[in-house]
This record gives sequence, structure tokens and C-alpha cells, in this order.
Amino acid sequence: GGGGGGGSHSSRGSGVKGASDGAPCARCAKPVTTRLKHYRVRDPDTGKTNYWHSVCFVCEDCEVSLSRDDFQQRAGVLYCTVHFGKRFLPKCAKCTRPIYESEFSKALDKTWHAVCFSCSYCHTPLENYVCADGERPFCNAECFVKLLTGGGPLPPPAELPAVYVPPDLSELATHSGESNTTAGGGASAPGTPKGGGGGGGGDVAV
Repeated sequence: GGGGGGGSHSSRGSGVKGASDGAPCARCAKPVTTRLKHYRVRDPDTGKTNYWHSVCFVCEDCEVSLSRDDFQQRAGVLYCTVHFGKRFLPKCAKCTRPIYESEFSKALDKTWHAVCFSCSYCHTPLENYVCADGERPFCNAECFVKLLTGGGPLPPPAELPAVYVPPDLSELATHSGESNTTAGGGASAPGTPKGGGGGGGGDVAV
């Protein structure tokens, strides 16, 4: 199976007064002025353009400061990658963590990290599988029988396969003061975690 997601396109504002002057901040509802550093983000779901003071451009859940190159958005609300995953991304049926990878498996009406989709008895990674009990995947019927007659699965590998987990920066959250310095130029930045699906998005001006 596979996952997908969109991206964000970023550009820096010119510092000239524009349509955002006096527009309410999407977080605090106070007016935003282009004379001070601010963020303008188009919501890809609605097409609406929202505005934030620089100090308000933070994750809704942990309030870590976000950057134009690293944020997620859902329904006009901003999140860091960690909390976007906890709220919106599918969870792995084996390890229960969010699936950020672009490659994952869907089987037995469940979603799995590709590295977590393994035999319930011998832990061999699976491409083809059998489901003898209606719930768990196995290499073959023999592994299912061994599970029943052997008193349980074999011990898991000493080193489990790595699963991508983004760093949680919530303890490092700092809100810097607004600045009236702006610069020209533009960049293209990702706005969706690996395997995202609905994060980030829109034109971003700083």
C-alpha cells in the first residue's frame, strides 16, 4: 500500500502594505499588519488565506514555534509534525505509532508500517501472508500451528526495524518577538510529513 501528501510553497513578503493589513490573526484574532513580520498561508482545503502574527505561528497542541519550512495545517489550524501525526495520521496496528512513512501496508482492515507488517509467529517481514485466525498475519499455516502448539510467538529480533518518528520539540518552544524586517526571494518547502495526507499546504508568505 502507499500513502501520499501535498506540499507547501513558500515565499517571503516584500514588506509593502497589502491585503493582509488589518486582517485578523487566525490564532489571536487581533489585526495583522504587514509592517511587522507575519505569516500568510492559503488553506488547501478551503482556498481561504489565513494570517498569523509571527508569535502566533505555533502548534495548536504544544505551542512550539513553527517555521515556514516546517508546519502542518488542517482546517486552518497549525500543528507541528509530531502532533499532526498523533491527531490525523493512521496508526500502526502493531506498534500503535503514527505512520509518517510514504510506504505502508494495508491488510486485515488495518494499517501497518511496512517494517511492522511481519509474521505473528516468526517475525519475518511479509509480502504475502495467510490469516488463519481472522486477525493476525502469518507466513503460512505452519507458523499459525506453531503459535498455537508452541505456547506463543518466537522472541522478537534483538534490534527492531527502525520506524520514522519526528523529533518532539515541544519542550523547546520559544516565541520570539515580532520583527519589521523583510526580505525578497522565495523557496519551495515541504508541508506534509512522510505519508502525510492533508498536512501543510498553500502559499506561505513571511
